[in-house]
Amino acid sequence: MITDILEVCHHAHQILGQGGYDMKANPDDRRDNAAKLQEMVQDTIENKRDAEASLEFTDSAEQKKQIEAKNHRREESIEAMRNEIKDESNNHQ
Repeated sequence: MITDILEVCHHAHQILGQGGYDMKANPDDRRDNAAKLQEMVQDTIENKRDAEASLEFTDSAEQKKQIEAKNHRREESIEAMRNEIKDESNNHQ
């Protein structure tokens, strides 16, 4: 087992040493942040709607409680993302 781990480490070291992995940091390209955030808002709204629709198919009070709690967290996330969209829009004007 130890020899397998050492072999994997050695192989990884060889790949890294040969430039098989680019260690350069990606530049911070924020031009499309607002668009990405808006897409995330739409996805979260859709997930929330789907969860609400699923409520009628469960008899479990515990499951309903979990869905409602998750949707509450989704609402908080949506609000935070919308605020971030506003910030991004203000920064790029």
